[in-house]
Amino acid sequence: MAVLPGPARRGVHNVLSNLDETTTFVNRVAQLRIGRAAKTAVRFATNTTLGVGGLFDVASRGDLPSDPTDFGQTLARYGAGTGPYLYVPVMGPSNVRDSIGKTVDIFTSPLNWTQLNRYPPNLYTRIALITLDTRAGVDPLLRDVQANATDPYATLRALSVQNRQSKVDGGALKVEDLPDFGPSEESAAEPAPAQPPAPVAAAAPSTPAWVQGVLADRALARLSR
Repeated sequence: MAVLPGPARRGVHNVLSNLDETTTFVNRVAQLRIGRAAKTAVRFATNTTLGVGGLFDVASRGDLPSDPTDFGQTLARYGAGTGPYLYVPVMGPSNVRDSIGKTVDIFTSPLNWTQLNRYPPNLYTRIALITLDTRAGVDPLLRDVQANATDPYATLRALSVQNRQSKVDGGALKVEDLPDFGPSEESAAEPAPAQPPAPVAAAAPSTPAWVQGVLADRALARLSR
């Protein structure tokens, strides 16, 4: 994907994403989120027609942004646990539940309803494009983790688990999970006792800037929903 010009990469990504809208629609219905399912249907119809088969993401310009979901999230909605963490070569982090979900999602693709996938070259080309597009999407994060994290595996695992759980939760913000950023009313009324100066040599190392950036982006994304 890196050897393709930017517009060509975006076009390939848009086409693949548009084909995934049928998977999103089926899972939104299974999740009993009918309003979102209707928006997905309109988005698919818009991009398939006005967007020339999904080559252009016209729907996003019309206030119908992409809102993907999958069978892994459907299983989570009905109480299925994640199972052990997995790292799939090339594709990246996953877990048992989501791996099963991806297998089920294969059958909701419109290409599987036609004769196209019965010819091995067509099937293998599609699999290769999906794999490369997925890898290209996460490559900047993987490079950042490899370059800056003390333990890249543990860092990537933590980011993957938290990001996936955020998608399963629908980005819902739980107020009780937020830290207390300010002093309580009682402590604000009383003067704080004098504290001895902390020794300079005992200062803990600061959090790396790239970690702060990831945490800040996640917090802003959740608060904006």
